[in-house]
Amino acid sequence: MKLIFASKEENDCRREKEFLALSYAERLEWFFRMLDEMEFVGKDKTHLNEAKGNFILKRTDVNFKP
Repeated sequence: MKLIFASKEENDCRREKEFLALSYAERLEWFFRMLDEMEFVGKDKTHLNEAKGNFILKRTDVNFKP
């Protein structure tokens, strides 16, 4: 592991150059890995209020349009 001490702007520039140096397939792989780490895709998590045991009202009206 390599530690780099730099300003935010310098780090942003370095990370952008590193990312643009990747091939298309590597960028796509990086994107999917990032999504998986952020838990946006395919994760069934309980809502924070449900985990706390809070009382939750859920509307089940089929004609409801927010």
